Amino acid sequence: MEMIKSLYIQYHQIFRYISKTNLFGWLPLDGLLHFLAGLILMIIFNKWLKKPTKRILLILGIQIFKEILDSFALTATWEEALIDTALTLVYPVISLLIFYFQSKQERDLY
Repeated sequence: MEMIKSLYIQYHQIFRYISKTNLFGWLPLDGLLHFLAGLILMIIFNKWLKKPTKRILLILGIQIFKEILDSFALTATWEEALIDTALTLVYPVISLLIFYFQSKQERDLY
């Protein structure tokens, strides 16, 4: 039980450090990691799910689950959760728009 409590404390210390760190004095590390997580998940799910909407819904589900886990932290706010979710979904949504417009152009050619 003591080991689990120790791991829990370390987990929160790591995420506290990430949330308070800025790269180059202006780029929040938390935001960068959320963007990279969305990018990596999109690349991974690209192999199994062909429809971009399914990929986005799966990434959104994972992000919501993560934010629910984060909500138990005393410093978590709903504003942070919205920003984190938006940053995670930036690349997947852009990818969906590119897919949609590419498909539309291909349909217009025929």
